[in-house]
Amino acid sequence: NHPGQGFDGFVFQKQHMARDEYVFSYGDGKKWIEFGTVTIADEKIHVLQIEINERGVQVKNDDVVMGASRIQYSDSRMPLQLGGLASGGRYFNGKINELYIGVSP
Repeated sequence: NHPGQGFDGFVFQKQHMARDEYVFSYGDGKKWIEFGTVTIADEKIHVLQIEINERGVQVKNDDVVMGASRIQYSDSRMPLQLGGLASGGRYFNGKINELYIGVSP
């Protein structure tokens, strides 16, 4: 997650107040990079993958690349948060069936 100050961390959140659009954005230490808009509105199960590694960042929805960047990611001290903003608003209204956080080989 990003702390909202500086240009570090990442977030996958509702696209402002759009009902079913979500966007991935991250900081590279100098600016925010926003890409990978995903529309989820069909009441079906989806597999969302966000890969961050030394080659850059990639967002996939059901194995379809929604966005990719070779720009490096700048890590954040903010803890992982699911479901909405710490300050309130833009809450996820749905069901997360499975969550995997790991390190790719």
